[in-house]
Amino acid sequence: MNLDDLSGDKYVRQTKLITGLVKYAQAHDVHILFVAHPRKSLGFLRIEDISGSADLANAVENVFIVHRVNTDFKTKSKLTFGWKDDNEIYNYTNVIEVCKNRDLGVQDLFVGLQYEMESKRFLNEKFETKPYRDWE
Repeated sequence: MNLDDLSGDKYVRQTKLITGLVKYAQAHDVHILFVAHPRKSLGFLRIEDISGSADLANAVENVFIVHRVNTDFKTKSKLTFGWKDDNEIYNYTNVIEVCKNRDLGVQDLFVGLQYEMESKRFLNEKFETKPYRDWE
């Protein structure tokens, strides 16, 4: 995203963008999905690992992290949370972590999903067959 037209350094421009988006969403009663990538991290990805201004996470209503359940995820989650090998979350291919939900006060909630390569969809269960009109 090119923020060159906004004044200030890169972090000030990012703050202006995100606060503008939050104001717009509130004024128009819409939900905006803003994807922010993490900076390089050696540990388990946390909300603090979002690259850029801290306001990207502070100003918004919800923050989610999408994790791929792979060897790295399993190793780092065991170290971070003390989870055991039989944790049911490891039965999924991906996990959406609710890091922040201002409305309900939810944080650190992990929701397991199955990724289906053929449809490129996230499913609740491995063999879910819910048809969506116009999807096929």
